[in-house]
Amino acid sequence: MASITLYDQEGFRGDEHEVKASGDEFSVAELEEGASSVASIYVTKGTWLAFGRNNYKGASFWLKPGGYPTAASIANTGQTPAVEATWTHEVRSLRLITPDSLMLFDDNYYRGECEILLESARTIERSDCKSLIIESGPGTPAKTELDLVFVIDGSGSISSVSFGSVMKFAADMSLRLDISATTTRVGMVQYSTNVTPEFMLKEHTTKKSVEKAIGDVKRLGGGTNTGKALKFVRTEMDWRDPPTKRVAIVVTDGKSQDDVGTPATALRQAGVVLYAVGVGLPTDELKEITGDPTKVYALNSYDELQDIIQDISNSVVEGSTNVHLDCYSRERLTGDKTTYTADAPTAPPRRNTCHSANVIGGEWLMYTADNYSGTTVHLKEGKIYIDDNELHGAVVHGSGSWNSQARSVRYIRQNAITLFDQSFYRGSAAYNDRNNDNVQMLDCASIIVRDDPWCYWQLYPLGQYQGKYDFGDGNLMLGPGMYNVESFANKKAINVGSMKRKYIWCKPSVSRSGDAATELVISDDKSEVQQAKQ
Repeated sequence: MASITLYDQEGFRGDEHEVKASGDEFSVAELEEGASSVASIYVTKGTWLAFGRNNYKGASFWLKPGGYPTAASIANTGQTPAVEATWTHEVRSLRLITPDSLMLFDDNYYRGECEILLESARTIERSDCKSLIIESGPGTPAKTELDLVFVIDGSGSISSVSFGSVMKFAADMSLRLDISATTTRVGMVQYSTNVTPEFMLKEHTTKKSVEKAIGDVKRLGGGTNTGKALKFVRTEMDWRDPPTKRVAIVVTDGKSQDDVGTPATALRQAGVVLYAVGVGLPTDELKEITGDPTKVYALNSYDELQDIIQDISNSVVEGSTNVHLDCYSRERLTGDKTTYTADAPTAPPRRNTCHSANVIGGEWLMYTADNYSGTTVHLKEGKIYIDDNELHGAVVHGSGSWNSQARSVRYIRQNAITLFDQSFYRGSAAYNDRNNDNVQMLDCASIIVRDDPWCYWQLYPLGQYQGKYDFGDGNLMLGPGMYNVESFANKKAINVGSMKRKYIWCKPSVSRSGDAATELVISDDKSEVQQAKQ
């Protein structure tokens, strides 16, 4: 249910007045007495229009989900260009923007009376429309803002034919994206001994233009300084600010001649999600670049590039959902703000103090020490942690106490299982979103499963889905949840050699006596569950 809360003091303090929408077409022409004085606003769900006067008049504000902790932030962030209507720090009327609709207004800046159209209409009986809103909804997803940069190894070890395969990979992937100046932008950097920006993100705004620009790229030749290229991508590319998602895809066939760990970490901390495609390379350096094994693609030849286009394109687009955590140096979402849109093993310099947090997107783990160690704090999507007391309440029981230090963060992968080599979801992590017959994790101490409620993961101590554990009945199947190994295995860690998804549901049956009963079904095939649910 869409809702918005008005506070009469800054920092979400003082008297509060919450307005909950009773449906998608919702408005309040006149707020009740005493509720109109506003110094901060928090929008829990939905996008709202707020007005400084009754009946949708006066200064108008466009308020998206999130917090507006001060009157200045309301005026600077939310106010539409209705500059002739001076705001007096009052909200006297509200209107919810109806999803998947066309909204027509008889006054400018979305004010006045409104007609809402949910379906196509041959005629519209409104001759006085001065402003309108076309709003996407669940049936028409909003278009993603994405900046994507290809980081291409053009060193002497790559033949002209292989380089052509890389360019075809980049072009074919770009053609799958919704390219425009306001949705997806594509850029390319080529590197060898030095770095060459082939084209910046803002240069090409159509698929045809991007395809031609890629076709014009010529191989450089020379050494392999991947680290220098990653630094260039962070400092020189024309990225848009959040909430635009930032992604870089590195394609290389040689071990870097300079350090990649430091510039890769800095790039991820700047909010760029990194993918690494390596041809004929060990995966160690590729994992160091991405910080996430699920974003590593190890290939045997350049011919295999075409085989991964679908998978990596889907991952890039799906990964462009709003994974976003804001940490504040003071309580009530005030002070210096540090934004995370990807895992960060260390906080930016002098930005580790955290007295409140706003989880805009994704589910997160926050740690009081570097490298995912110390006390673990579990932050849930869409929730505000307004002060240290609420952050203390989010501490994973048994992992320690909260000390107002957010020194590392990682987001919890959805539709996947995550294995940790330390208890309480600390230390190194291995993510799996598909069956894996060769996990090779010798010291798994805690596990998180985020998947469909009927999806379980079966773990095996050996590879190739072999072996049984020496506790319980020897079988280990875990459904959605968070688990410390010691709680079910009577030991601090277990070996995980392989794992696969299992789908479990109950189907009606008849007992031997003829009575109605249910039968527990376990299957490797998700389609059987989907058919059973229908």
